[in-house]
Amino acid sequence: MPSLYFTPSRGHFIIYKIYLPDGTKKRKTKYFKTKTLAQEALYDIQKIEESTRKRELTKDLLIYALNYRFINNNEYQAFISDLGTGGRELKEYTKDYEIYSETNCSPYTHDCNLYKMNIVLSYFGATDVADITETQIERYKSYRLGQGRAASTVNHELNVLRKMLDFALTGGMIKINPARRIPTVPDKQVRYPRALQKKERKVFLKAIKNNKHLCHGQLYNIVVTLLLTGMRRSELLSLTWNDVDLKRKLIYIKGKPSATIGKMRTIEIHKKLYPILMKMSPKEGYIFKADKDVITKSVRKCVREADLPPEITLHSLRHSFISYLIESRKASIKEVQELAGHSKISTTQRYMHIVEAKKGLIDMIDF
Repeated sequence: MPSLYFTPSRGHFIIYKIYLPDGTKKRKTKYFKTKTLAQEALYDIQKIEESTRKRELTKDLLIYALNYRFINNNEYQAFISDLGTGGRELKEYTKDYEIYSETNCSPYTHDCNLYKMNIVLSYFGATDVADITETQIERYKSYRLGQGRAASTVNHELNVLRKMLDFALTGGMIKINPARRIPTVPDKQVRYPRALQKKERKVFLKAIKNNKHLCHGQLYNIVVTLLLTGMRRSELLSLTWNDVDLKRKLIYIKGKPSATIGKMRTIEIHKKLYPILMKMSPKEGYIFKADKDVITKSVRKCVREADLPPEITLHSLRHSFISYLIESRKASIKEVQELAGHSKISTTQRYMHIVEAKKGLIDMIDF
């Protein structure tokens, strides 16, 4: 019978047994970060132990046990062979991918990854990973492009498939990852960041003021903050009063929680943003307590009311901040990169199309 234990040095853990198909049994230990997590898992582990002892283990319970690391890959292979089932279907790697995405990506990117994963699974989910071929993947590409999906969208979905098949490769279920041999779809569409023009900015801010009751009355402050700091939505919503130094007029932005972009950057508080922050209270905890989707929908509503092009989105406020810096010609491309929090200078260089050639430079060439 599985039992829950606790020691100061090892924390909370469950000791249990699994009974292998060859008649042997193995003593196992599973550690947990909290007592609550251990208690929640105890029932499931009891069910797994009893099922292996009675030889009543089902494939669904077996997959669950593997996904939550109650058994390892070798034990899984032994049980799956005994059950007489084939290999593993792609959908059985859902948990592996979810853990990978949540650990390595920002919350917003993680949500996008899960959405893409579900699209991939709707096509490949019930397919045995050993049966997924390069030909099938090429057909998937054609199928998605035929639905009118952009090249970048299909490429993102292929990245999800590649990673899920990587887990199958690591687990010994396939010898090669066919998705790694598939080239990305050429993206011929040139996308320039869409910033607000001066006239657009005026009518947009007027619409924002007319709807200042949205986002619990915070919409105007949110929009102005994004325009004058260039923060991403996720950065804005994670901003606390501890990140703001009103005396020195500085904001410390944590950036994306990833290894390449995770370093903090510092932005000066604009003279028009300073009085807004000074008037806000109480000055503790998160500065903006609003739902991310509500903010996006509120901005979209104001864009419609201002009769602005639909390609203007919440992220256009960040594009505007970066574009204004470049147009000013007072900041170097490297300084703009640092203020924007771009990990690669090539991302910042995408904004250079807005800068007109300086007049008179060509005439300076003397033969």
